[in-house]
Amino acid sequence: MRDPAATSKAYTALIPALDRTGPVNVAVDLARAAAQRGWKVKVLHLSTVPNPRDDLDFASEVRPWRWSDLWQLHGVVHTHCLRPDLVGGLLSWNQRCTLVTTLHNFFLIDVGFDHPRAYAFAAWLLWRRAIARYAHVVCISEAMRRYYRRLLPGVRFEMVRNFRQAAAPGDSLAPAVNHWLNEQRRANRTVLAYAGSLSARKNVVSLLDRLASRDDCALLVCGTGTAAMELEARALQLSIHDRLLLCGQVAVPSHHIGRADVLVLPSLAEGFPLVVLEAASVGVPSLLSNIAVHREIAALGFGMTFDHLRGVDFSERLDALLIKFKAPDAELQQLWLQQFSPDAGFARYQSLFESSLPAAIA
Repeated sequence: MRDPAATSKAYTALIPALDRTGPVNVAVDLARAAAQRGWKVKVLHLSTVPNPRDDLDFASEVRPWRWSDLWQLHGVVHTHCLRPDLVGGLLSWNQRCTLVTTLHNFFLIDVGFDHPRAYAFAAWLLWRRAIARYAHVVCISEAMRRYYRRLLPGVRFEMVRNFRQAAAPGDSLAPAVNHWLNEQRRANRTVLAYAGSLSARKNVVSLLDRLASRDDCALLVCGTGTAAMELEARALQLSIHDRLLLCGQVAVPSHHIGRADVLVLPSLAEGFPLVVLEAASVGVPSLLSNIAVHREIAALGFGMTFDHLRGVDFSERLDALLIKFKAPDAELQQLWLQQFSPDAGFARYQSLFESSLPAAIA
């Protein structure tokens, strides 16, 4: 019989670190929405990072994870990513906790991008045992749910798509960025924006070949990673360096995206990218690689897909997108507001949480 303490509206987000990676952004938006709806929220992290995020004032407690939490936590405990999920497997012995995890990637595919195959397989064996003990295992796209149902037929997977908090109005662009954007507009160029990590999985370097074939386009890149130097070298090789601007890590990507005509995301693998929701919140459509989750996103109304491996239809799809959407597009903003804003998105999660609580508490 579940301990009565587990029936309180306590909500703990367990995250890898206080950084601004996609999964942590999802976790923070969820925790903030829970706090705004009367849940008592804690944010616990496993690692420390330089320059940790400073937007957690909604939480009653923000601190590192402690081993004593294994028997002291109660209520809903929501974990994000591999290490927190493994801790959740241990927490499953604490009958005062209702365990929820949100799956942010296609495990074997995504872990395999960054780690040796043996590591990925060993992590998989541990992780699948941990999540089998959870009350709720959430996928963020139908493509992801199909993937996990095939690999783990004994686990029940629920589906709740990501939502995203809108950025506060304002213009946080550096003078150099504003100058570059004005130059591109004077040359009557379409401005494409990319926001995310610069890694092999994101496939960003391939965009430069597309850019070289379109003299009327420029590319604004927000993010850092190992591919940054390769981007610069390739742009010089193709003589398009004046049409490429690397902004580095930016605090509010939607301020940059909002000055573009199209968000472009050529990734080889994604979960359910928040940047597409950020773009929609400022009325900017998305041109997406032709992977399963992006086809799902395009069908929802956020934009279109293109052949990211060969790029043969890039120009055609870009032109079609520019005809269909005129940024800032009011219909895109309404789509975000009605289905992917915090009010709409958290309602689905709250229903899930409260299904595990007695009616008197829920």
